[in-house]
Amino acid sequence: MLNRGVLIVRPKQPYLDWAAGLDDSGLLPDPSDEKTIYLIPSFESDEQAWKIVERVYSEVFENELNGWHTDETAWPQNRDFKMFSDILTGPA
Repeated sequence: MLNRGVLIVRPKQPYLDWAAGLDDSGLLPDPSDEKTIYLIPSFESDEQAWKIVERVYSEVFENELNGWHTDETAWPQNRDFKMFSDILTGPA
């Protein structure tokens, strides 16, 4: 058996605003229902969990953006860890 931690990613309001600005279809992610679960290395504390998330956030961020809109030119620019944590939730 492998010991793994879990990263549950849910959209926050800035992500919803970005998604809403892409088209006028009215379709938006539902923050109460929309989530993606990633397996990450196990951790003993919140601090350790966030250090792991800092190492993998770029790949997770791009996966989440691609899941809603595949045109990378429409993605937010200068995607850093702060932006990731501002628009998507973190470890569970």
